Amino acid sequence: SLLKKNSALRAPQITSALIGIKHQPVTTRRLLIFYWFSLILGGLGFLYIALVGLVRIVFKQKTEFYRIGLVFFNLVLFCAPIYLFTQQSFLTFGNLTGASVLLAILSALLPISIMVSIFICFKRKAKERGVKADMVALLLALQLCWVLLVWAQLPIVFWR
Repeated sequence: SLLKKNSALRAPQITSALIGIKHQPVTTRRLLIFYWFSLILGGLGFLYIALVGLVRIVFKQKTEFYRIGLVFFNLVLFCAPIYLFTQQSFLTFGNLTGASVLLAILSALLPISIMVSIFICFKRKAKERGVKADMVALLLALQLCWVLLVWAQLPIVFWR
């Protein structure tokens, strides 16, 4: 009751401008669930492409590998910038280096390679073995790329 009457005894209201905190806009729970769901489904699509692509290479299934081969090789090529990043100094991480340029190029080519693979799947007959599963995995991966493009996270650029 004494605090209500005398405003000098109350704790001062600290605003974000005084302490330099930036507030992010509040998002809805549905939107947050959508983004997590999108991340999980896209990750499953990429996991399918990586595992099935590896199996198809090992067992030399060229006709089946042809449908997802471009995306598989794009995913495999992501190992090159990872290796290059481990060989450079941590202090040059945000600079324009060969590793960051290669990562930007590969991540920009990823949605393009997915769309080309989807086109190849459309050209193939749906009766062929695994076309529908490949198509679903490619569409899941493409929707994750679309979400990342909307959020300006694709292509992956560290030197901004």
